[in-house]
Amino acid sequence: MTAQRQDHHVRVAPERIALRLLLEEDAARLAHLERVNREHLLTGAPVRPEGWATEEGQRRMIRSLRTQLEAGSAVPLVITVDDEVVGRLTLSGVLRGPAQWASLGYWVDAGTSGRGVASCAVREAVDLAFGALDLHRVEASVAVGNEASGRVLERNGFTQIGLAPQYLRLGSAGGGWADCRLFQRINPAWRGEG
Repeated sequence: MTAQRQDHHVRVAPERIALRLLLEEDAARLAHLERVNREHLLTGAPVRPEGWATEEGQRRMIRSLRTQLEAGSAVPLVITVDDEVVGRLTLSGVLRGPAQWASLGYWVDAGTSGRGVASCAVREAVDLAFGALDLHRVEASVAVGNEASGRVLERNGFTQIGLAPQYLRLGSAGGGWADCRLFQRINPAWRGEG
């Protein structure tokens, strides 16, 4: 196992981290992670419907995202370390035509935070977005106060482009509207074929 010391966390070697398509079989593991990470995920997660953190709630979410995948409007992925699901990452709202962009959202298990997993997963997602998907731009929003997520994006070449007041209804805001920092990364090698 390759690991290096950084602060008080042991980093996870990049070769142990992977992204793969979200499957219905992931529902039980994701429901478990949603429940045990409730407080951690409230930092920047949108308000969720009743039953979200149940296995059936996750199955509904997976089916919905798989339908969006088939339509070409989303790429739902899970983040794994040594083949164990530790989080989720989605390129959503994929727009073609004159826009050629997608929105990036992600989270990792609290026990995995601070170990380079999210940074590696975002890097892989950007490679996918700018490679196989041939997108021109990827954007992401981060709730004001969620500095860790902002650092993950900045480490991956994203630039903050603005502040959006009352942008998303987040769990951390007690169901209210939260201000978000807006980030983007432009594909400097866009081929213009998408």
